Amino acid sequence: MKVTDIKTLSCDAGWRNYNFVKLSTDEGIVGWSEFDEWYGSPGVAIVIDRLAGRVKGQSVMAHERVYICTISTVI
Repeated sequence: MKVTDIKTLSCDAGWRNYNFVKLSTDEGIVGWSEFDEWYGSPGVAIVIDRLAGRVKGQSVMAHERVYICTISTVI
C-alpha cells in the first residue's frame, strides 16, 4: 500500500481555525489528522505541503524511512 496524496485543509470556526491533514493510499484507505497552528508559529501546513512530494509513492509501512528522509530534507 502506497501513499498517493497528502492534502492540508483549514476550516474557519469563527474564533479559531481548525487544520487537518488527509492522507490517501492506492488501496482507497484514507487517514485524517488534526494539527494546530494557533498556539505556535504558523507554518505547519506549509511544511506538510512542501514535504508531501517526498512521501507520495512511498509505502505506508516505511514510515520510519519516510520520517528520516523528510527530517534530513528540513535540516
